[in-house]
Amino acid sequence: MERPQPISFGGPAGQIAIMHQDLVEKKRWISEKRFLHALNYCMLLLGPEAQQLAVYLGCLMHRTWGGVVAGLLFILPSLFLLILLSWIYLAYGHVPVVAGMLYGINPAVTAIVLFAAYRIGSRALKKRAAVDFGGAGLSRHLRIACTFSIDRIDRSLSWSHWRAHRP
Repeated sequence: MERPQPISFGGPAGQIAIMHQDLVEKKRWISEKRFLHALNYCMLLLGPEAQQLAVYLGCLMHRTWGGVVAGLLFILPSLFLLILLSWIYLAYGHVPVVAGMLYGINPAVTAIVLFAAYRIGSRALKKRAAVDFGGAGLSRHLRIACTFSIDRIDRSLSWSHWRAHRP
């Protein structure tokens, strides 16, 4: 991935969308099917999905060292950007112009997340039953606050049920 990860505002959805665009669409280093398989695998694991996906794809393409390098290059740019933004906020957060710019990032990040979710969802959810399960999972997630582990168990059970009863 040529672009540095600090531009991947939007959390995991934005980062996964950038990885998909770079690795599948532009460079064609990995197929769409393999990317979605890796993404599904990483979603079942506990922990940050985008980080796991980067490490998994690094391992897939260049073995152990590829995973180590992909993991480090995934974390370090974001860490440096976070340190820089924290310093700016602490030093100049009381200045109205700076505060306005920092608060202005929120709508942009929300738009990036929604667009990334739409792009990945439109590629991954091709059948009506998959869209129904995705919508049911989203509405459940928005309605109740559930723990991370319960969410993962619910996803795996929903996927198993869908696989057993798919049309």
